[in-house]
Amino acid sequence: MDPDELAVMAAQQYYDEGRTMAAIAHDLQVSRSSVSRLLAGARENGLVEIRVLPPRFRIDSLERAIAARHNVRARVVAVPDGTPGDQRYARTANAAAALVVETMNADAVLALSWGTMVNEISRHLTSKPCTNSWIVQANGIGQSSSGIHHSVGILERFSSAFGASIQQVPFPIFLDSPESKQLIERERLMRNARSMLASADLFLFNVGTVNKGHPNQPWLNGHFLDEDEFGALREDGAIGDVATTFVDAEGRTDRIRMNDRTTGPDPTAVLGIPRRICVTCGNHKVPALTAALRGGFVTDLVIDEVTATTLLG
Repeated sequence: MDPDELAVMAAQQYYDEGRTMAAIAHDLQVSRSSVSRLLAGARENGLVEIRVLPPRFRIDSLERAIAARHNVRARVVAVPDGTPGDQRYARTANAAAALVVETMNADAVLALSWGTMVNEISRHLTSKPCTNSWIVQANGIGQSSSGIHHSVGILERFSSAFGASIQQVPFPIFLDSPESKQLIERERLMRNARSMLASADLFLFNVGTVNKGHPNQPWLNGHFLDEDEFGALREDGAIGDVATTFVDAEGRTDRIRMNDRTTGPDPTAVLGIPRRICVTCGNHKVPALTAALRGGFVTDLVIDEVTATTLLG
């Protein structure tokens, strides 16, 4: 066999297939030292090109791929191999906080979907006074053991960072009936909140996940959905939520009955907000994130490198 052909075979097995030199030597019926020489010769003769790619190169590639596939502005957060999950989460939140501060301006209205990620983002904000700005709560709240929901702290931290006024939505996330929702939507406070959300400049959120009809925390914390309601979400194909408005795998909301009983925002109003920043960390979020992307809910995506790779996979 031609030496170059032998070198290419050895290189393909070693670099592409990840096989050991001993295994390659056995297959090619040569010594291990011969395999080493073949690999060295392949590099010297230009049959193999080895490049060490810096993190920024990898990140740029991921951002371009996400933008091309999903038509969004992507900000991918580099994470070294072996970075613990909590540090990935904090890095992602810090990058998102920087984007929000960069984007927020005077006279702007920022709508927030409370949750663990937005809570983490609120702890990484830097001060940027924005005259005549507002923070509006996008979805209702629930009970907690202390009687004070953590959305209050989130709103206060955003308000403090930007010197902004706050518009709350002090109604439960889940209501007992569609009729209850219709009544609440007519309340002046809710009408004000809905009007402000419809005119918002920015919307910040993380997708929630639904697994076999069961929404993830914190939606279940302090809320008492029963098995019939879990069954309805499962039957309707709910795979995630955007500010407690449930979506199916195609990003549609109209087929899910539970949306008639939540205080999540009107999807049409959300889609009218110019910048819709979704911040996501964790491979378990990918199905729900994909649904939100298909539904057009995202214009800007902040995502860690590991989750971004899974999203593109």
